[in-house]
Amino acid sequence: MPVSPVARLYLWLLKISRTWRFNWAHKPLCSPYKADVLQFGTLYLCRSCCCVYFAIAVNLILIVLFPDFFKEYAHILLIGFVVFTLPLSYPAIYKTLYRPLRDILRCSLGSIVVLSFTALVHGHFLFTIVLIITSFFFWRYYYRKRSRRKIELCKNCPEYSDSRICSGYTFQAEQIRRYEDEATEYLLKTGYVPKSLRNRK
Repeated sequence: MPVSPVARLYLWLLKISRTWRFNWAHKPLCSPYKADVLQFGTLYLCRSCCCVYFAIAVNLILIVLFPDFFKEYAHILLIGFVVFTLPLSYPAIYKTLYRPLRDILRCSLGSIVVLSFTALVHGHFLFTIVLIITSFFFWRYYYRKRSRRKIELCKNCPEYSDSRICSGYTFQAEQIRRYEDEATEYLLKTGYVPKSLRNRK
């Protein structure tokens, strides 16, 4: 019997109930990444993303309060933020910076996002598109560099050679297992699992 829309919705909500506490962490929950993850009780949030979203919110408020200023100077501010952010975000440089300066860089990134759309709206189309495309290619290059660095960081961890799940993902694995058990139980009770699978339990 195929899974009904109601059952799909229930399973989706069930999964969210088990994963929302770490879905936005974006990093392992272990000591090497402790400075990069904000913890509020059992809720874990990516610190960099929080800075980006905070800056986006602040910039939107400022645009509402001072529309004429941003209409005139959005593209100039955009250049300034890009020139400040791109060089310092190079992974080899970024990893040597103190965490507060990294936070400022991520706030600057959030400002770039808002200012890009603002500059487009106010007619600086070609200029902004070129800047966005250039920034995108830098971001992709930086992303690959950061990914390799994260792999190296994990390889240097004492837990890397262990066959068990590392401490950075223990909490996530536990919650996923609970979701799988609860989802299976629900599917068995509602009859959406074929009889052959029900007999295996």
